[in-house]
Amino acid sequence: MLMSVTIELAWDAPGPGMWFLAREHVPAPVSRLYFEALVEGATGWDDAAARYGLPDGETRWGCVHGWMYYGGRPQVTGDVLAARERAATETLRTEAWRADLRRWHDELRPRLVATNRALQAEDPATMDDAALDDHFRRAVDAWFEAVPVHFAQHHAYSVGGGALLEQLLAQGRTRTEVMAQLAGGSPGSARARELIDAIVEEVGDRAVRSIDDLRGPALEAYLAEFGWRGVERDLCGAALIERPEVIVASVAARQRGHGGRVQPVSTGDPLLDELRALYGLNDDNGGITIAWPMGLVRRAGLELGRRLGLHVPSDIFECTRAEARTVASTRSPSADELRARAAARAAADGADPPPVLSGADAGDPPPAPLPPSVARVDALRNVLWSADGVPTTTGEADGLRGIGIGDGVYRGRACVIDVVGLDELEPGDVLVAFATGSQHNTIFPIAGAVATETGGALSHPAVLSRELGLPAVVGVRGLLARVTTGDTVEVDAAAGVVRVVE
Repeated sequence: MLMSVTIELAWDAPGPGMWFLAREHVPAPVSRLYFEALVEGATGWDDAAARYGLPDGETRWGCVHGWMYYGGRPQVTGDVLAARERAATETLRTEAWRADLRRWHDELRPRLVATNRALQAEDPATMDDAALDDHFRRAVDAWFEAVPVHFAQHHAYSVGGGALLEQLLAQGRTRTEVMAQLAGGSPGSARARELIDAIVEEVGDRAVRSIDDLRGPALEAYLAEFGWRGVERDLCGAALIERPEVIVASVAARQRGHGGRVQPVSTGDPLLDELRALYGLNDDNGGITIAWPMGLVRRAGLELGRRLGLHVPSDIFECTRAEARTVASTRSPSADELRARAAARAAADGADPPPVLSGADAGDPPPAPLPPSVARVDALRNVLWSADGVPTTTGEADGLRGIGIGDGVYRGRACVIDVVGLDELEPGDVLVAFATGSQHNTIFPIAGAVATETGGALSHPAVLSRELGLPAVVGVRGLLARVTTGDTVEVDAAAGVVRVVE
């Protein structure tokens, strides 16, 4: 039976200090297992920050009714800061980001892809109970090992990207020019569309009404690489293979010429091409380290949830990681307990959580002056991200202002995927969302343009739109309050404005 709960929500800080709602990255309450995976992922950020010599202290995440809050990274001091100075000096001497870029392509990426493919080749539905339990635990472990890799790559991109951007700006280039020339630097973003285009070539101009109309080697290649990647938030959201209508819509969109144009793979400028490679590193790893292994955990978890007789199979994801390792043998937490947890999270989904929570004084020591190499590495990171979040124009009185990506103007039907879900996104629609992430890579080729309430010039929707040649405006405050599914909207990327036409 299904259980429902009615709760009064108390918004208490999850610990000392100030806590900020992480809605841009996690726009809704999440399951316990997903939350723990993100917390584990933060260890990759912390370890790489120490290696690069950045002044960031330990990352703090908190969960309040399933909503994720960020507690900041207090600056390190004392002996730890002295160690960071030595690390920062080495980072600058060796230009460590170059080795990290090579390591991603030569070691980490092949290993993670191989792990994902090996797990995907195992069919949970054909396993006996003991084998399924083992497979689920291995899938969870693989995901928890992969997520920190995603966060660790960020510093190579930020520090190295800042160093390269600084040199390009010193040559007289503008940030806008450099950002535009990054298009085509991320094969991870364009890969889904490349495989969709192969399906289109195989199908030709035949009408496509269902997944059965697409059967063939090209579809199998697409599903082998993207089928078990999550396309919705959290473990409780579907993987692509569970949403065949999304694949059909992607093919139909490409048949009609939607989904952008192919970008160049090289500029011929060594500095710019190196920056493009780091830009590609940041985006390429998200699908491999998060969306794909998460989808494999979902596949195994749903089968285990069914065999355990849970009220809803996806309730299995309300287990903590420790509980997930023993739930099959101990039947603890019980089905009723897991249903109650899921129901409480669902109740919080409609809440309006406070953007800031304040706990007791954290007792953090005051920041100390940064030694020279730490200050330099930190400054390089800021060079890159200071290009983010700055509107390209003052906007217009009759439109919603944001940051324009590209230079086109597109008019079409709006589809707010946060509200109606992916099944209503039609070929050529304007994809409208609060935020997007790597799980949405496979749906961007359906769209004719993109508009998001959050994000900057280097955010996920900006990167994907830039790679696919889609007009986009990101960081549009108040977008979802003004735009609903079915509205006709105009996305003016050159002006950085979204206009509601109807």
